Amino acid sequence: MFSQQGIAEFRLVPAACAVILTARRMKTATKILIPIALVTAGWSAGYFMGGGPGGEKGAANPAADTAGQHGSSRTTKATGGNPGGMGGGNDSNLTPEERRGRVLSSLLDAMQQPNDLRKFRSVFSAVEKIGPEDIQAALELARKRTGNDWGGMVPMIVARWAEFDPKSAAAYALGMKGGNRWERDFALSSAASEWAHKDAASAKAWALGLPTGKEQQTAVAGVATGMVQLDASAALAWVKSLPAEMRSMDVYRQIFTDWGGRDPLLASQQALSLPMGEGRQQALLAVANRWAEKDPQAALDWLKQVPEIGTRNRAISAALGRWAETDPEAAMKAANGMPAGDSRTQAFASIMQQAAQKDQDQAMRLLDKIPEGQARTDAVQQVAQTLSWQNPKAAAELAATLPAGDARDNAMRQSLGNWSRESPTDALAFIEKNLPAGESKRQATTQAVSAWVQSDPRAALDWMMKSPDVKTQDFGTAITGWAAQDPQGALTWAKNQPDGTQKQAFLAGAISGLANNDPVQAAEQFGTLAPGDAQKSAAGRIAGIWAKQDPVAAAQWASQIADPAAREAAFPQVVNAMAQSDVARAAAWLEKLPASTERDAAVAAYAGTVTSRDPEGAATWAATVSDDNKRENAVRNVYQNWKRSDEAAANAWLAATQALSGDAKKRIGGK
Repeated sequence: MFSQQGIAEFRLVPAACAVILTARRMKTATKILIPIALVTAGWSAGYFMGGGPGGEKGAANPAADTAGQHGSSRTTKATGGNPGGMGGGNDSNLTPEERRGRVLSSLLDAMQQPNDLRKFRSVFSAVEKIGPEDIQAALELARKRTGNDWGGMVPMIVARWAEFDPKSAAAYALGMKGGNRWERDFALSSAASEWAHKDAASAKAWALGLPTGKEQQTAVAGVATGMVQLDASAALAWVKSLPAEMRSMDVYRQIFTDWGGRDPLLASQQALSLPMGEGRQQALLAVANRWAEKDPQAALDWLKQVPEIGTRNRAISAALGRWAETDPEAAMKAANGMPAGDSRTQAFASIMQQAAQKDQDQAMRLLDKIPEGQARTDAVQQVAQTLSWQNPKAAAELAATLPAGDARDNAMRQSLGNWSRESPTDALAFIEKNLPAGESKRQATTQAVSAWVQSDPRAALDWMMKSPDVKTQDFGTAITGWAAQDPQGALTWAKNQPDGTQKQAFLAGAISGLANNDPVQAAEQFGTLAPGDAQKSAAGRIAGIWAKQDPVAAAQWASQIADPAAREAAFPQVVNAMAQSDVARAAAWLEKLPASTERDAAVAAYAGTVTSRDPEGAATWAATVSDDNKRENAVRNVYQNWKRSDEAAANAWLAATQALSGDAKKRIGGK
């Protein structure tokens, strides 16, 4: 999987689906729409793509590469009518089995691309080659992929399926188990969108017939996305006619993203007519963003009418960022004409982000036009972040000019991480010279060594053991990457180290890396670890990976771990994975656990996992945690999430529960 820490909210996913599906229907728009989709969903920011653009400068966009290839329901090239045509090869003489083998091979090759942007482009292209008869085989292949593979593969295949049979694709998406919420939302929204584009009446009836909840909101948003291509006014009218519980706020973003690109004047009028609150902010931002593509000055003039200061500032920043794509000098001049304040600071950062992507030298010249202060600090940080993917050495040097603090540390971290992949020894020399001793230097050093391990693990780890800037736990982090590629080599090396805490850390890291490929063998090696932090870390890693493949076996293994601290690390991982696929089984497993700190940890994890589906049940489980402080924290986490969807029910439960003291209830409820 790509890094998942940023997938805390799934509301943005349908908007990205909308833009991607629009791009596939309208190939002339793809050069604009795909970047919007990536930014909207946060894919280029580290949640879906694992940390950033990650591709070559000037790389072609995926839809431009694939739009019009065989199978697209709206735009097709001449492929001789061959299902799943390979976009350049002649499949007319292949048997169905041979052609399917080529399709599946294309998917596997796509997953092995060396960086995230290229991987996305390749997967997008490979999925476009799938024919209707290949869907089930492609899904089976995608479901088997583990380790560092991209979690977006299954929903993209479902989206492709929807082009041929949206009703079946939608039914499959509703039944998706395991994985994460983003995958299900993407698949469901894509299927609903295609269905509505083909038959809006039946798609609407299907969406309205779903049980009230998150799935229905996602389906409704998808249907609106499909409708908006045909009649934006009708899509908006339909959404506005629905009860509030059936629509997500993001549905307005989808409607106005498309509408604002085709008729910004009418879309702007409709956006301003929306009532304050629900969906209005998303609509205004979407219109400003799309209008600025065609006429940024007109968009800025219109935004003067927006009364909400915060929304207006964000929209101005977005519009100036759009303007900077074509004329950064003009955009900077407009920003400098704004009064000092948050709005101008945001505008500078937005402009510099776009400028740095296009022309590094011009971006550096534009920085000189920003006055000293927080605005310039933010702009430097933005340029350094963007440059870190194009020229990480220059980005690190620029970040080093920032004053000490979080902004400097964040900019340096990303720049040094990318630089370390290209030249770890140079990056480490820079760290040694430019970073003062402390936590930031330790983290940067560990990050650089972890990258070095990928190319020369023994040299990297030998260097690390001599460094005074790392801690014992960092050794395990560094060796994990080696173990994922060469588990036996990493294990053998770790076992040959002198006895002590360093050896335990290396062993734990090697065993954790082994778990990516073979959690059963990793569990067997787990017995070589002595109780302590290293063993605890490995227990959580093994249990988390194994439980996704075989939760019953993982649960049995975790229950047999001798050290309570290691069990406490393993149990939450097991129950989280188990609850993703079978809530009842997870609850039954919890019921058998005796009172203990590890049970408390597992119950708290379970409650957090099921809150979105069953908040009252989650709260009831959280209330069974035996430790007073941990029980209060577990209930608080459930209550805070529950309150967002049904504050009255959350408050009623909190008031009635006998599991908490009056003071604890006041602390949780904020009263």
